[in-house]
Order: sequence, then C-alpha cells, then structure tokens
Amino acid sequence: MKKVFRKTLGIVLIVLGFLALITPFSPGSWLMLIGLEILGFGFLFEGRLSASLEANLSHLLFVFLCYVSICVIVGLYTR
Repeated sequence: MKKVFRKTLGIVLIVLGFLALITPFSPGSWLMLIGLEILGFGFLFEGRLSASLEANLSHLLFVFLCYVSICVIVGLYTR
C-alpha cells in the first residue's frame, strides 16, 4: 500500500509540475523534481550535479558576485 501511494504521489507531482511549467506565470515547476525524487530518480542527477558544482563553484560564485554588484550599481544610478 505504501509503494502504491508513493508512486501515485510521485506521478501526480510530476504531472502538476509539468502543467505548471507550461502554464505562464505559474511558479510550481519545481514539483516535477520533488515527484522524481519520490519515485527514486533523484540519485541519477545527484552525482552529476555535485560533480558539476565542485568543478564550477568558483566560477559560479564569481558570476553571482558580478551580477549582484552590477544590480547594486544600476540601482544606485537609477534613483
């Protein structure tokens, strides 16, 4: 019974997330990721994501800090 509930919940969340993804102005597409995790597909992305983050962490931090500083500078000049 517990397996059936988990599979049903996972599929429902994936469908809702997909519908939120194709619906404009709907911020619920992250439900697909939760549904995939419930169904057990999270381990497929975990290794690739952590390896990618470790390899590119300094670059991502640099890009983020540049973006924040540009936003602050533009915000100061548009007042």
